[in-house]
Amino acid sequence: MVISIRFVEFVGLFTLTAAISSHLPTKGFKSNGCPLGWSPYKDCCYFFENRTMSLPKAEKQCSTRGATLIVANSEQELSNPFFPQSNVTQLAGRNHLFWVGLAQFEQHSPPVWQTTSGVEPSKLNWLVKPFSSTLNGWSTVSRCAAFFNGHTESARYLYFHPCESHFQSICERNLTFSSALSQNFGK
Repeated sequence: MVISIRFVEFVGLFTLTAAISSHLPTKGFKSNGCPLGWSPYKDCCYFFENRTMSLPKAEKQCSTRGATLIVANSEQELSNPFFPQSNVTQLAGRNHLFWVGLAQFEQHSPPVWQTTSGVEPSKLNWLVKPFSSTLNGWSTVSRCAAFFNGHTESARYLYFHPCESHFQSICERNLTFSSALSQNFGK
């Protein structure tokens, strides 16, 4: 594996890049910086996994792609319609549930994103408003959030489900990082 000097200078980034690049094709990045099969939106690339699987398996599948389950960094990222002004709306498929990187582990604790950059969960479109974990399906069994991408705006929402339920998933990764991988490993 050929690694450029600038990655060696940053040991943490080098390690992460090497680990991720071992799971990436050496060719196949689109001109927008996203790998083939991924869709761009703002500064991220998204991959829609159509196979249904549990949340732990979906997280692992995203990880093998150098990504995480989608983490809404703004209210618009999971707004109505889903990913406005992009072709992602058609790719996501209507009337399907998708795992997102959001879970709540204790009844009196707030939901938490997989990464620290996520928007305050109560600001998102939940089935029941104002937001209440319990009214939105949370229980000791149903701790993981999924997004329902319905045909109408009012039928697009987050709701808690058992983590072992089988849904489709959305993987997300930073476009800047994807571009760096493309430039250094896509040749």
